[in-house]
Amino acid sequence: MESNILGSRYELIERIGMGGMAVVYKAKDIMLGRFVAVKILREEFKENEDFIRRFKVESQAAASLSHQNITQIYDVGEQDGLHYIVMEYLEGQTLKNYILENDGALSWKEAANFSMQICRALEHAHSKHVVHRDIKPQNIVLTENGKLKVADFGIARAANNTTTVNMGSSAVGSAHYLSPEQARGGYTDLRSDIYSLGVVMYEMFTGTLPFDAEESVSVIMQHLNDEPKRPCDINPDLPAGIEAIIIKAMKKEQRLRYENTSQILEDLITVYQNPSQDITLLNAWDDDTEKEPPKKAAPVHRERKAIPHKKKKSKVSRSIIAAAVFISSTMLIFIGFILYLLFFGTGSEVEIPDLLGMTYEEAALEAENASEGDVVFEVFVERSEHSEEDKSTIISQIPEGGSKVKRSREIKVVLSLGPAVLELEDYTGKQYEKVQETLEKKGVKVIIEEKDNDTYEEGIIFRQVPSEGTQMAKGDEVTLYVSKGTQNTVVPNVLGKTLEEAIVAIERNNLKVGTVKEEASDKYLKGEVSSQSKAAFETVPIDTQINLSVSTGKKTDVENENGGDTISPTDNPKKSVKLTLGNLPKDRDKVNIRLVLDGKTYYEKDFSTQSGSATITVETNETLSLDVYYDGVYITTKEVKY
Repeated sequence: MESNILGSRYELIERIGMGGMAVVYKAKDIMLGRFVAVKILREEFKENEDFIRRFKVESQAAASLSHQNITQIYDVGEQDGLHYIVMEYLEGQTLKNYILENDGALSWKEAANFSMQICRALEHAHSKHVVHRDIKPQNIVLTENGKLKVADFGIARAANNTTTVNMGSSAVGSAHYLSPEQARGGYTDLRSDIYSLGVVMYEMFTGTLPFDAEESVSVIMQHLNDEPKRPCDINPDLPAGIEAIIIKAMKKEQRLRYENTSQILEDLITVYQNPSQDITLLNAWDDDTEKEPPKKAAPVHRERKAIPHKKKKSKVSRSIIAAAVFISSTMLIFIGFILYLLFFGTGSEVEIPDLLGMTYEEAALEAENASEGDVVFEVFVERSEHSEEDKSTIISQIPEGGSKVKRSREIKVVLSLGPAVLELEDYTGKQYEKVQETLEKKGVKVIIEEKDNDTYEEGIIFRQVPSEGTQMAKGDEVTLYVSKGTQNTVVPNVLGKTLEEAIVAIERNNLKVGTVKEEASDKYLKGEVSSQSKAAFETVPIDTQINLSVSTGKKTDVENENGGDTISPTDNPKKSVKLTLGNLPKDRDKVNIRLVLDGKTYYEKDFSTQSGSATITVETNETLSLDVYYDGVYITTKEVKY
């Protein structure tokens, strides 16, 4: 990629992740002045039309989702053949890392809270007919404020599309969290996500995976054929209802699982509020699988007596009526009880804290202190807006403080950006000193970034962050990118110099040495520079590359022994040259190393990253300048001397 700016909007800052299909960068949205994450598909996929078509359809499906527990997709685009997705940038850690840090099971209430958040995310996705198909703790981010965000809908697909997986290529999803139907290459739907959610819950509540082995194939076979150890056998402190929920979610057959995530969420809330809840009242209860079948009584031989037909009918009718009255009364009582729980709760009333005027950190602490028993208050920032109140303080909340409740509540708050002092104009093309003075008088902090620019003269603003129309408060920052103008230099005459002398002269003039090749020459002695890619005394921008050729001596033809054919001194015999590359990436087991010469692949092979370096043997008959790529990302240029 020639530029580090995608779509004239997203400035790539640093690489923060890498997977089998894409590389993820932290970037800045120049237009909105916020950090985002940009996922760019690897180069090897850009020629695969089928993959690109599916990528577009699936990324658009993911972009249709908008929920507080789902990583927001902002944009989808393509530049120079590279396809990318722009998404919400999250500060935090993966749920997988959090589980590993706890070195065992999470507290059951924390795990239940996390499970409810994942349920809500999937409930929203499924309502939009989008199935994730790769639910695992590695794809779930725990943000700094304790909220979970389900991420990576990279293999998600609209549920009404074909969702049959071809095992001939590879199973979609990760082996430890894969549903049986995905493992066998069958039809997948929202219940496939429910199975994977069941595995994630199993891991959170027990601290272990239900199925594990050294080989992925062995894990897949366990998903297909084995039953996991019961969660309560691993963690005896678990409520029976939690175990029932996990077992129901992880049924081998799709039809035996929960019908949807709303049913799971309902069960989780019920058990969270009442850990001793009778499991026969949960959606997880299954008469056919949870109960032992009743034992049949031995047949008893009795003498049959004739019963008048009318009398028998009367008895049966009365029994049916009595049973119907009893069932109706019981149902009315049960429904009334459920409605009471939903609207009035079960415990004592707890007052919702008044958070107005507090910072988010103060509000989170206040909410924690105000929580009592099973009534837990959680604070979430809904948005920020300008106001007359101090910057970063809470200016409104829903629900309002002071009222009393018997159930847990999420408190959504709005933060103040402080009083707006001005609205940014478009400063492109203006002298930066005057703009800086105007902004600083209003209390806005100005950062000046000077960069080379061929379009604007020195001292002229060519870009700004945030963009035109953004409201600013005192203390806010605006970055002005100011042109340093085009800085030129003169190409030195290095013809006839030795290679070492030529390099010194080129670098002294703020230029760079490009490729160095050997060629026969009748004009220059062996070892002298015989040609240069830029003419001597030509004016060029600084850092321009100058390619050189070095003489191997005069062009003398020598007849070979077979007669008639000639060879040139440049037809040197090949020899083996060792090239050692270091700083291999530590975040993966293997890395693909590719050496590129003049835009074409010269060498490519996968290496283990365990030793931190790789030694490559190159067969060559000339000095080479090779570009080095790790997993498709340019790293450096290495010279291989003949």
